Amino acid sequence: MTGEPHSPRRRPIANSADALAAGFTIGASDTAAPEIVARADAPGPRIERLARDGRTLWIKRPARDDRPVWLAAQRVLARLVPLDFLKPAPGLDGAGAIAREVGMITALRAGGFHVPEIVYASSRAIVLGDLGPTIAAIARDARASGDRGDLRAALLLASAALARLHAAGHVHGRPSLRDFTFDGETVGFLDFEEMPTAVMPFAVAAARDVWLWSIQVFHAMGPDDTEAILRTYVAGVRPDVEAELKRALRLLAPVARALNRPVTRFGNRELRRSVGGTLVLARLLAERGVAA
Repeated sequence: MTGEPHSPRRRPIANSADALAAGFTIGASDTAAPEIVARADAPGPRIERLARDGRTLWIKRPARDDRPVWLAAQRVLARLVPLDFLKPAPGLDGAGAIAREVGMITALRAGGFHVPEIVYASSRAIVLGDLGPTIAAIARDARASGDRGDLRAALLLASAALARLHAAGHVHGRPSLRDFTFDGETVGFLDFEEMPTAVMPFAVAAARDVWLWSIQVFHAMGPDDTEAILRTYVAGVRPDVEAELKRALRLLAPVARALNRPVTRFGNRELRRSVGGTLVLARLLAERGVAA
C-alpha cells in the first residue's frame, strides 16, 4: 500500500480474543491511508470491495443483529433438548463485533493460521486484505461446471485446518463455506463475529463448530464425500471435543435417524442437510467408539 507516510498510532491489541471482544475499545486512529479511513468510516454496504494500488481490500461494516425470532427459537430448543451447544451465541454490537474480529485475527496470525491482514479498524468498520475466493464461491463454480475437484480439495484442507484451530484452543463460532477461503494451496479463515464461548465451555463450542461444519459439507458434497472430508477433522480431534461430540450425538443421532426418511422425501433443504450431516458425523465417530 502506498501513500504519504504518517506516524503509527495504533492502540495496543489485547492478546485474548474473547477478552478483547468483552471489553476492548478499538481506537479510530490508525496507520491506514486517509482515503481508506474516510471510505471505511462512511456509511455504506455491509461488505464493500475496494481496489487500491493494485490490491483488493474488503471493507466490512457490522451487521445489525436482526435475529430476535431465531434467537428466541434457539432458546426454546435449548430448554427442550439438554445440549449446551444449542444455546444461541450472544449478538455483539457494532464495536463489539469488530473487536471480536480484530482479536481473533490477531491471535490466529500469532498462531500461524492464514488470516487476512488488518489494514484498518475502528468502531465503525474493519478493512481487510484479500485471501482469495471463499469456499462458497468455489462451490458455486463447481455447481456451474459440474467439476467438484477443487471444491473437494478445499473442503479436505478446511476440515484439517478446523481441527488445528481447535487443537490450538480456538473456536470459529459459525463455520460456513463463506467463512473459509482457498487460494489453490492454503485455507484461510474469515468472519469471527460470534462468541459461543460466552455461553458455553470451549469443548462444547468446538463440538458445535464440528456439527455445524458437517452440515455445511453435506450440503456441498453429499454423504459419500462428506465422510471422507470429515475424516480429516476426526484424525486430529481433541479428546475433550471428542467427548462433547459423543454426548451430543447420543441425543442427536437417534432423532436424525428417525427423521431421515420423511425429511429426505418431504423436508426442505435446511432440514435435509442438517439430518444428513448429523448422520454422517455419527457414523464416522462410531468407528472410534464415540457415537451410539
